[in-house]
Amino acid sequence: MFSTAIAYYGADLGSTMRSDLVLNYERFILEDLNFAVEMTDLMVKNQWMEQPPKAADRKKLSES
Repeated sequence: MFSTAIAYYGADLGSTMRSDLVLNYERFILEDLNFAVEMTDLMVKNQWMEQPPKAADRKKLSES
């Protein structure tokens, strides 16, 4: 649901001709991203969802 909202905001951001709306769209996108991260962490903590795969720590891998 959040990815759809972010996609709509991004489409609107790319097509708007008003410079005063750009900051609002960016703020909305960041708020949605932060909320989605919080909800994902909550779902993982309560074991409602598995931990999503994360990128490998390349710095640590190169040291060993």
